[in-house]
Amino acid sequence: MSLTDISNDVKVTVRGVNKIINRRGGSEVNVVTDDVLHCIEIWKLHRPSIYARAIENRLLLEGICDRDKLPSISAINGSLSVKLEMTRRSLQVCAKRI
Repeated sequence: MSLTDISNDVKVTVRGVNKIINRRGGSEVNVVTDDVLHCIEIWKLHRPSIYARAIENRLLLEGICDRDKLPSISAINGSLSVKLEMTRRSLQVCAKRI
């Protein structure tokens, strides 16, 4: 169905339908699996300065994730800070020990 068809059926503007379809906040399935989390942890410990965008690209290039299951930059950053407890400060401390 096209956006126009949907908007006509539900009596909402095309722009409104487009906004609803594109809004994904909070409804995304957790794509940061244990395997992905393990890879992120290793890469970040090996190179603390690596950006989430580079991690995202590497997950895709190395075939760890398909494009449809690729975690967003926000999900990667959230996993680093919440699940792995890797803050900038903790990574600096680890780098000094090595």
